[in-house]
Amino acid sequence: LGYFAFFDLGLGRATTHAIARARSDGHHARIGAVLRVSLALNLAVGIVGGAALLVAADPLVRLVFSIPAALAGEAHSMVTILGWSIPMITATAVLRGALEADQRFGWVNAVKIPSNGLIFLLPMIGAWMGWDLPFVALLMTLSRMLTTLAFGTLVARVFPSMLSGRLRDRAG
Repeated sequence: LGYFAFFDLGLGRATTHAIARARSDGHHARIGAVLRVSLALNLAVGIVGGAALLVAADPLVRLVFSIPAALAGEAHSMVTILGWSIPMITATAVLRGALEADQRFGWVNAVKIPSNGLIFLLPMIGAWMGWDLPFVALLMTLSRMLTTLAFGTLVARVFPSMLSGRLRDRAG
């Protein structure tokens, strides 16, 4: 899952910079627009990247990775699950960046610590319980979805104009 963060194309960091700059310059009205545009761009890139991976799943499994026939079904399921996760990964970068720009590092860590812990714990638990790899990948993708929702909820709380389109964000 972590490797697909490259689909962010640096937009998460650019969002952090743009929001921090708007806040320091007193241009709070721009923050909601920056967030909406950055989120839309990152989601679009994530959807295109995810769709490309979904379309390429079969050739990747059969030709590029040369997966043995006995494991091809499981590998195809893995690639498909990963394809669906890319938009969440790219959206998370923007949402986390917005919180970092507002210096909400405690909130960022409160989400990242359990989220990152699950990335290691779920495969360990899965191996111990005998779960198949696609099921573990699905659980990891669901944990990433919860991470995205947590960051989104916090961003909506800090920057209500992201959702409402109001011209001014809360300064606190």
